[in-house]
Amino acid sequence: MEGITLEEFLVRERVRATTYHLLAQCYMLPEKTKEEKLIDSLFELLSLVNEEAAGYAKLMKDDLEKISNIDELKFDYLSMFVGPKTLLAPPYGSTYMEEQGQIMGVSTYDAMRIYQEAGLKKAADFKEPPDHIRVELDFMFTLIQQTIELCEESKLSEAENKINLQLEFLAKHIAGWVKPFTNNIIENAKTDFYKNLAKATEAFIRQEFIEDSIAMQEEFKELSIVN
Repeated sequence: MEGITLEEFLVRERVRATTYHLLAQCYMLPEKTKEEKLIDSLFELLSLVNEEAAGYAKLMKDDLEKISNIDELKFDYLSMFVGPKTLLAPPYGSTYMEEQGQIMGVSTYDAMRIYQEAGLKKAADFKEPPDHIRVELDFMFTLIQQTIELCEESKLSEAENKINLQLEFLAKHIAGWVKPFTNNIIENAKTDFYKNLAKATEAFIRQEFIEDSIAMQEEFKELSIVN
């Protein structure tokens, strides 16, 4: 069996990182032009790594073309993720991982611990709770980016630490609550766009947790042995 090269490894990791970042942006308040470019890019990358999720991204593209008024998407977004009424799909991990849906529970502080281990600090002007879906997805993007940079600098032992943090965070956080969260979206969204976003998110994280992150770790071990 031929070993993977460093460049091949880094190309795959850049795709993983950018996919996480694009998914995170999907959980921001929608704007028509931004959304069109965003979903085009998301579909392109998912087509490389996850056929199921790419299919849902394609449906999101189709859904956007059918929407004549972006306010329809904005209303759906606000109803599910922001309020002011009871949220239909709370975007916070603690809602699903804590007893009675406690906000800022043990799981939230554990996420903050991992952020600190990765060297991140909360910006003073950032208002979202630490376990918001967008924060957690973008944190995975950051961890993968850190891994890439350390590999490029031949700091493989430090890169291995970042990989271990990726696997820990994926297992203990995003993968632990993505299914009930996306089920809430599917059940409560008024637009097909958000239903398909939920399905794409769940399919991507499921494959990441079960297959891709583990394969990445094994490929990294091959690189470490070669170097």
